[in-house]
Amino acid sequence: MHGSSGTGRLGPGRLHHCMRLVGMGERAIQLMAQRALQRKVFGKPLAAQGGFLQSLAKCRVELDGARLMVLAAAHALDRCGRLFVVVWAQGCT
Repeated sequence: MHGSSGTGRLGPGRLHHCMRLVGMGERAIQLMAQRALQRKVFGKPLAAQGGFLQSLAKCRVELDGARLMVLAAAHALDRCGRLFVVVWAQGCT
C-alpha cells in the first residue's frame, strides 16, 4: 500500500490485490513451517532452533500487521470514502 498511497488512487481493486498478497504471505509461512519440521540441523529439527522460531514469529507479526492495515483501509473506504482512505494511508507511511 505504500506505493499506492502517494498516487491518490487507493481503491477497492488495489485493496483486493493487497489482500491477495497477504494470502500469498500466509502460504509462504505455512511452507516455511512445514519445511522446518522436515529439515534437521545439528541433529534436531530446524523448528526446534530458537533462531528459526524468532524469524517465523517476526514473519507472523509483520503479516498480521499488513492484514490489519488492509482491513482497516477497506473499512475506511466503505464507511468514509476514497479521499479519507488516501489521507489515512499517507499518515501510515
